[in-house]
Amino acid sequence: MKFDIAIWPLWDWCLDLLSDVKLAHLFTWQAQRKYKYNVTTAKWVRFFDEPWTGNPWWEIQVRTLFEVLIIQFNYDTVITDKTSEKQKSFLHHPLCR
Repeated sequence: MKFDIAIWPLWDWCLDLLSDVKLAHLFTWQAQRKYKYNVTTAKWVRFFDEPWTGNPWWEIQVRTLFEVLIIQFNYDTVITDKTSEKQKSFLHHPLCR
């Protein structure tokens, strides 16, 4: 018994989806933290309903953003050498080491 199957490389499919202007506005590009108000406890409670609302996605985005800021800061410091005292003290932050 033989079966014909059609395959489409996953990477090509992803690129096609991302390059489609009709779909681009439907993608979620940023991590999100969602909260709802619990009336009985009078507190905001975080909830997860999509992959981009989870902690790993959030941590990756925060870490990547921080690394970009450090790279930009170092570039500005080396190229222009117009670093204020406030910016210099930022380099002593534990995350910058």
